[in-house]
Parts: sequence; structure tokens; C-alpha cells
Amino acid sequence: NWQTQRSPATCRLETVQFLDAENGWAVGGWTHPYTHQTSGIVLRTRDGGKNWQIIPDLTLPALKVARFFDHKRGWAAGDGSSLYPGGVFRTEDGGRTWIPIAKGRTLGWTAADFRNGDRYERGGVVAGRGGEVAIASMVELKPARTNDLGTRYLRRLVLAGESGGWLVGDGALALTTKDGGFTWSTPPSPLPEAARDFDFRAVAVHGDHCWIAGNPGSCIFHSHDGGQTWQTYRTEQSLPLRSLTFLDENRGWAVGSLGTILATRDGGRTWREQHRGGTRVAVLGIFSEPGRVPLEAFAQQSGNEAYLGAVEIICRFDEDATSREASLPERTHEALLAVGGSQVDTAWRFPLRPAEIARSSQAILKSWNDANDGKSAELLEEHLVRRIRTWRPEVILTEDLSPRGENPLAHLTNQIVLAATEKAADSTAYSDQLTQLGLEAWRVKKVFAVQDGDKQGTVNITPGQWAPRIGRSLTESAEQGRSLMGKEIQTSPRNIGLSLLVDHLPQQTGRRDVLSGIALLPGGEARRELCDPPGGDLNMLFKAAEKRNNVMQLIARLDEDSSQGASWLGQVDDLTKGLGDRGAGEILYQLATRYQAAGKSEYAAQLHNVLLSKHPQHPLADASALWLVQYYASSEAGWRQRGATRFSVGLATAELPLEGKQQASGGRKPLDTSARNKAIFPEDQSEAIDVEDVNARGQGVESVKTAAPGMNSEERAGQAIALAKTIEKTRPRLYSDPAFRFALATAHRQHGQPRNAEKLMTALAAAGLDDAWTACATAEQWLAHPTPANPKKLLPCLTAGSRPQLDGKLNDPVWRQVKSVSLQSPRKDDADWPAVVVTAFDKEFLYIGASCRKPKGAVYTADALPRKHDADLAAHDRVEICLDIDRDYGSYWKLAVDSRGCAAESCFGDATWNPTWYVASGGDNQFWTFEAAIPLAELIPKAPRVSDVWSIGIQRIIPNIGQQSFTQPASIPERGEAFGLMVFE
Repeated sequence: NWQTQRSPATCRLETVQFLDAENGWAVGGWTHPYTHQTSGIVLRTRDGGKNWQIIPDLTLPALKVARFFDHKRGWAAGDGSSLYPGGVFRTEDGGRTWIPIAKGRTLGWTAADFRNGDRYERGGVVAGRGGEVAIASMVELKPARTNDLGTRYLRRLVLAGESGGWLVGDGALALTTKDGGFTWSTPPSPLPEAARDFDFRAVAVHGDHCWIAGNPGSCIFHSHDGGQTWQTYRTEQSLPLRSLTFLDENRGWAVGSLGTILATRDGGRTWREQHRGGTRVAVLGIFSEPGRVPLEAFAQQSGNEAYLGAVEIICRFDEDATSREASLPERTHEALLAVGGSQVDTAWRFPLRPAEIARSSQAILKSWNDANDGKSAELLEEHLVRRIRTWRPEVILTEDLSPRGENPLAHLTNQIVLAATEKAADSTAYSDQLTQLGLEAWRVKKVFAVQDGDKQGTVNITPGQWAPRIGRSLTESAEQGRSLMGKEIQTSPRNIGLSLLVDHLPQQTGRRDVLSGIALLPGGEARRELCDPPGGDLNMLFKAAEKRNNVMQLIARLDEDSSQGASWLGQVDDLTKGLGDRGAGEILYQLATRYQAAGKSEYAAQLHNVLLSKHPQHPLADASALWLVQYYASSEAGWRQRGATRFSVGLATAELPLEGKQQASGGRKPLDTSARNKAIFPEDQSEAIDVEDVNARGQGVESVKTAAPGMNSEERAGQAIALAKTIEKTRPRLYSDPAFRFALATAHRQHGQPRNAEKLMTALAAAGLDDAWTACATAEQWLAHPTPANPKKLLPCLTAGSRPQLDGKLNDPVWRQVKSVSLQSPRKDDADWPAVVVTAFDKEFLYIGASCRKPKGAVYTADALPRKHDADLAAHDRVEICLDIDRDYGSYWKLAVDSRGCAAESCFGDATWNPTWYVASGGDNQFWTFEAAIPLAELIPKAPRVSDVWSIGIQRIIPNIGQQSFTQPASIPERGEAFGLMVFE
């Protein structure tokens, strides 16, 4: 018998543990919208769970595991954070306060166990989502001496006896240890053949007995002799199992999806159901990546109509080694829960490279095949058939065909899902799933494809419609979910069309609605009981939702015409009136983001300030506070603002970087016809102009000094410092964020307070963490006190003895005197397509050149059209250069050039920054090259001096091939903290 107990928490709880019948703890946490940082929670009960209390004033990240050994002493592990990068904690007062492990870091621990009793001080073992395993002691985390565990997610870890233990994870991963977790190896005997099709989630140990279960939950694998022999037991149900526990050799429980609780009294040979919230789902979504999931559809069907829903994500994105955020699979799961769904699983076998690289079906399949011995298509189809038979849905939602190649990943997904749906119903297809796994063939009644954009479908969902049982519109519900997956506010389309691809219902009864023609009663096998509408004034909620939807649609139009929003700043109160705290904050943030992108950063700053002052508890308040400090501290943003009226630019003069145009004979240097010598001018002079032609005409630049708008750099820095003082008191988590600390250190330097900046850097460097931000802090100390060991990669920028002629050939004397640096692929797969970059400077220009070998299979096209600012470079081999003048690693100038010589520019998210700079491209069948001259006046008030140091990021992106970077870790989009240092010599 089971009774529901009320919890004061509304977030996910991961672990519950009781010392006796009365005293227990539960831990968990939640992800913050948009920032994706996490917060942990600890609950305590002293009356057997009748009453639970939240332990107050904790600043922990989300916790996954807790283990108490008496009323005072315990351990916990979970996510890392800026404040607590190690993610492992101990308590000696029953959980009221927690002591973090001093040394170590994590991407997030997903499994852990700790020694009990008199071995409490020995700590335990933790396992993480990046395949990492570490030994946790009282003072530090040490990596385990074990082989690379690959890309599979590690799910559960149990220590047993003096030095034994088990670790399980996806892809039938089962490992055991005999030395306390320092090394892990496969069991003495392999698990049964059927186990290869399971993703393990749960393990329990009692003496020499070990039980392992997972997804699907149709079988449990048992060894009575420490892994020497194995037996397979059926559970007579298919839903995934998440945890196991045994009191002795016979009595145990298994818990899993949809509220499943199973019990055994004979060591797992037979299982009986004790509790269940459903036996299967009504709707299963199968999508390539999280951003493709139509959350509005699940808000309607699962949230409002109570149909049980689950999602399978096919592709896995590799974890970012510098991230201290909740993982994307965890955030996607939380997002579906937020709209009323039940579960999201992410497959581990099918890695997906960034969209900037993998743009074709061939590139995507190659990435999958490289990870799966060339068998990705067969493995994916088998995987999806197994998932369909596990969840047994009535309806599948998936992606639409893309026959013209606009979205090759969606097209692949659609085709494989249709094939898997057909084979899931065929008892002769993948028959081992029926005979060995205990699943059954299952016929899906309907398959819908989600249309892109606002296209009409067989069934249409209007996101703006009111959902009475959840008390808000589908749009509002979906946006709450999307805030957990993305960092930008995304508005819903006006219509979501579902095209009916498969219909096994008679007389077209399935065409009226998603589940029309299918009888699923509330409280039955695939549907919850219908709930009453929420309390409160529903009419007021409805009007607020309608207004919010209208305002968001208006704001979305600013992308098409930013001038429409110029007058909205004075109407902010009217725009947000009656929308509630969350709705008003999102409107402000959305409008601020649009202003920033449109080049109206001062307007954006005013709106961020309004959000911070009027809605300080809003989920976006931390993001606004960080943006404001970065903005006011940024020398690039400050110079961008002052430069708006600094120059009136005409045609270029002979003082351009054209020395060398005259040969010794006195003649003019001939132009290589493969080179394109063009100047890139402001938008009102966007017609391409040949540099040689400009020189011949000798027309000049008129430099008109005018009053600079806004504050000077010292005043801006003072604004950032004043704001930071408030944040230090009210937002300790944000204040500890390295991105915030570096912006603040920059402000102190610009305000003439270098010692304050040094203190911030010393504290970050002293943490002793092996990550990119620590390297940045150590680099600041190295610049003050140089040593032979460089904490960051260096790019020397030498004084140019003569100016290069921009013809794209890289054969000028200046390029022979400078030192080149190589770009490298993080995958080390670029031996056949190397690239090098060179830099130089003089008192007027920064010069950058690059030579890139063309890889086999890459497509190169010529473009004779006049060049303009902000060209679309996405389909072309290109080099991106990020120049961070003040080394805050958060704001910088970004310039990009592709193989055609086309260019794009931005500054701190502002794509309207269109500097005057000069680019020439060239090359042949094997290489493409470019030379660029960037006027220093576009970047900085005064030319750099010898020994000055900027931070610089350089990366090359080749669609369908790969990526190279000057520094590692490389990522798309770039991460500022991974930049190297450019030293002027």
C-alpha cells in the first residue's frame, strides 16, 4: 500500500533516504530559465514523511545523490557551479550547512555513492555525464585510473563491502571495481546476450547478489555470485525502470516511469505491481534534437487534455568541457515536464555536430557512422522500434520531409521514423526484442509530421489558444519549457500544422484532432485524471495571456523592421501592465535583446535596468544584471557607442595599406585576376570599390571629430562597479560567476583600480581548477609577473616593417617576417586541410592574413557580386576572428571572411556594427587565402603599443567537413574564455 505525501518543493527530487522509520532526507533541484544554472534543495522529515521541511538558505547547485550515515553526517553530489565547481559536499549538522570539496571540478555528477560508518572520512566515488569517474575525499577529487568510458551516460553507482562496487549506464554498460573505485572493469562473466539492447539505469547490491535494470524495463539481470553467472528475469511490463533496492537476498522493489512501483519476494524471479500511474503513453514524440519538439502540442495534449506523453531525442550533443550548466538532456526533460509531459530520453549513439558544420545528409550520416562502425542507419531503426514497443503509443509526432534539402536532419528523421513505425508492428522484424527482451509488437494508429513555420496541416494547433485546465495559453506554457532549453526568448508560430502521414483508423476519424478516433478514458492506461481549472480570476488570466501573445508577436516583427520599436521605450509600462511578474519580465528582456541586435544598446541597457529594479526575482534578472555589468565594463561596447558620431567616412586615400604597389621598375604591380581587392564601406556606400582604383583616384577621408555620446570609459566603468556592489550582496551566485568577475575586473582596471582587479583574478586562479576560466585568471597573473610557462596560447603580432599590398597572395615582405600560427581541429582530423594565420600591425592598421587548404569534398563557389556588410557566410568555408581588447572574455569585435572574400561583422551581439575595413581574397585549386587591413580607429581609441596584449579567438568553419581553432576547447558559437592572447611585439 502506498500513500501520497505532500512535499513543499515543486522541483524534481532525485534521492530519498531514511535512517529509520522517522528520520529521512530528500534532495533534488531545478534549472533556472535562460541561464541554465541550477539550484539544489534539501528536505528533512522527522515524522516518517508526514511533514517535510525545506532546509533554508542553501546556495547549492542541483543535487543528484545524498547519503546520510547518522543524524548529522552525510555526503551529497550533483551539478557543479561557479560557487562550487566540484559538485561534491559533506555535512556534519544534518544538512543545515554543507562543506564543498575544495579541489576539483565537474560537468555534473549523475551517480555517486559514499562509504558508511567509520569509513565516512574516506569519502566515496562519483561518476559524471562526461564519462568521468573520480574519487571524492574530504579535501579533493581525484580522477579514477580507469579506461575511457566513451560517450555513454553513466547512470548509477553503488559501493559494496570493503572495496567493491558496481557502475552502470547506457549501452548495456556494466562495470565493477575491487579497489574502491580507482579502477573499473567488466564483470567476470558477460551479461546475457539480451542485455546488449538495454540502457541501464539502476543497480542494487546485497552481499554477492547484484541486480541491474533499465530501459526497457521488461527484464532484470541478476547475479548471485558477484558477476560470475547471470540470470534474466521478466517483469511482465515494458516501462523503463529507474531505481532498484533490496533489503536482503529476496525482498526488493523497482521503480520507474509513469509512477511504476514493482515488488519481489523471491530475489527478482517474479515481480508484482504495487502502484502505477499508467501502463503506456498516448503520444510519443521522436525528434532529431530538442529544438524541434513542438512543446505547444504537448502542452495541449499532455498538459490540458492529460494524455500521457513522452519524447525520444535521437541526437546527442557532446558536452562542453567549460560548461557549468545543466546538461541539455536534463533540461529537455524538465522542459517537457513543464508543459505536462512525462519523460524525455536522449539516445547516446548518434552524435550531432553543430549545424554550422553538419549541413548535409551525407555529413550527418558520416558523423553517425564514424561512431557506430558504419551501421548507424540499422542501429537507429532498431533503437526506435525498441522505443515504440517500450512506450506503446497511439500517436507518434515527428519531423516533416524536407525533399529539397532545407533540413536534411529532419528528412532523415522522418524516413527512419516511418520505417521504424512499420516494423514495430511486424512480429517478424527484430524478433529478438519479442523473444529475449519480453516486448510485444505494437501498431501505432497515427503518425503526424510537424510542419515548419506557420504551414497548415491536416490538424492545426493555434498556440495562442487558451488552455483552461492549465490556466494559460499554449504559447505561455511552451515558452516556459523553451526557457529551459535555449538562452533566448523564442516566440511560438501563429500555427502549428500536423500533417497526417499514417492513419490506421477507419473512415477518416483520425483527421479531426491528434487523438480523435481513439478512446482513452481519464485515469486509464494512457491518460491521467482530468484536473479542475486553476483558481483565481480566469477571465483576467485569459486577457493577460491574450495581451502577452499580441505583444510578443509585435516584438517579433522588430526583426524585420527595427525602427518600429524606437518609440516603445516610453510605452514599457503600458506594454507590461497586467501581465504578471514573469510575463512582464520576458517582454522587457525580449525588447532589450531586439534593441541590442538593432544597434540601440543604450535603449537595451535602460530596459535591463527596468527588469532588474521592477522584477528582481524574475528568472531573467541574473542575465540582465550580467549583461549590464559586461556592457558598462566593455571597452568595445563603449567605443562602439562613442564611434556612432565619431567619423564621417568618404572614399579611401593613398594612405591605405597599399605600399608595394610600385615595383622597382616604377611600374604598377599587376593584379592577380584570382584576387578580389575590395574595400568594405558603411551601408550607405556599400557598393564594392577596388582598392587600386581608389588609390588611382586619390580621393580622401574626411575625419570629423564630434562630441561623443553618452558616458566616457571611466564613467561607464564606475556604473559597472556600482551595480556590482549591489549584486555582491543580493546575488552571490551571479557574483561568483567567472564571466561576471572578469567583467568587473575590467571595470576596475578602466576605473584606475588595478589592485581590485588583481584581487578578483587571484581568487579565481587560487581555486586551482583545470578549466578555461582558471586559465584566463592565471594568464592575468602571468602578464603581471611573466614566467616561462604560458597559461594560454600566444599569437605574436609583430610591428610591420612595410605595409602589405592587399592582393590575397600573402607574398609581401611583412608576411615573411612574422610568425604564423596553425589552426587545429578538436577532432584531430584536419591533416589534409591545414590552415595558418598571420598578424601584424602599424600605427594605423591591424593586418590579418590566412592560408587555408581546401579539403576534399568541400564546395567552393565564386561570387562576383558587389560585397556588402553582414553577408550570409553560413554555406561557405570561413575564418572568424574575435578581438577582445580589454580581456573580459565576454564582449569583443567579431570579423569573419569566407573563401569568396565576403565578410560579416558584429560587436557584443550588435550586428549593425559595420566598420570600414579592407579585404582581398585569392587562391587556387588547392588553397584559398585572404588579407585584411582593419583600421585601428575602428577598434580602439589609441593604437596599441609594443607589449600590449589583447585576447583573440580565431576559428575556421567548413560546412560538412569540420572546424579548426587557434585555441581549445573549440566550440560553435565561440566561447570567449577559450580565447588565446595576442601580444604586440
